[in-house]
Amino acid sequence: MAYGVGAGGRTGAERAVEILKLELVRALGQLGTPSIAQVGAENLTDRTLHRHL
Repeated sequence: MAYGVGAGGRTGAERAVEILKLELVRALGQLGTPSIAQVGAENLTDRTLHRHL
């Protein structure tokens, strides 16, 4: 976010937020869930879990 503001002021910040939204939508799609509210422990595997702990 700060990079977006520094690079392009308000327009840059708005673009940074848009990019984050698109990344979230893509990640949810890869999980097969339409909303972040439906993401839970069942979306993790042992393989993924140990890398993030």
